[in-house]
Amino acid sequence: MNTEFNVKFLVKEMNFSRSNVFIKFKELTGLSSGEFIRNIRLKRALQLLETSDLSVSVRDNLYDWF
Repeated sequence: MNTEFNVKFLVKEMNFSRSNVFIKFKELTGLSSGEFIRNIRLKRALQLLETSDLSVSVRDNLYDWF
């Protein structure tokens, strides 16, 4: 997972203004762009926790990603 991926990165890659990205995400998903990215990260973390044999310390480090 790319921990550097955030709204600032998304705005730059899409070549849109921050407000346009916010509006588009809100229209399409009902969430702000930041909320959408956070939800994707949390879903991926849950998937990793449910489907892997990670140790407790590795799971704790995953929490720092989010």
